[in-house]
Amino acid sequence: MGIKQEIEELPKKLVEVTSKRDRQVPGETSWENIQKKFGKGTGFTQALPKLFQYFGAGTYPKEFNPRVHGPYYPSRNYAKADVSFWDCKLGELPKWFGRRQLGVRPFSMVLSRRMWTVMQKYKTSAASMYFIWLYGAVGMTYFYIMQYPKYSNERHSKYH
Repeated sequence: MGIKQEIEELPKKLVEVTSKRDRQVPGETSWENIQKKFGKGTGFTQALPKLFQYFGAGTYPKEFNPRVHGPYYPSRNYAKADVSFWDCKLGELPKWFGRRQLGVRPFSMVLSRRMWTVMQKYKTSAASMYFIWLYGAVGMTYFYIMQYPKYSNERHSKYH
């Protein structure tokens, strides 16, 4: 096959790749795609995708609607806004706790949102210089402590 034929077939291949990408459902986990491609495993490999689905890994939140919210931001809470805990009165606390989702999956979603908020605020912004200086200081301190016994005998001291 010549170069000219490959160049002519390139747009056809690009159309095939983009059509496959468009067919992928946004809420579908990557584990489901792997199972479709390689078949279902046995034992632990069968239980692992179910475990990830239980925790909601690889899926969008149920409240997220791309037509309403636009692009997905992992640090944003797409659930319906509610009264803050600190603004709630003492008599309203049982109802407030009744509206909360309890369990492992909602807790993991809260931790994930918090992690993405910190990443967006500090590590991937102009304020990331703070982390660079912090990691540098921690690294220098660590290596100083590790090398201290090696050089402690070479101290200069005066004996009177």
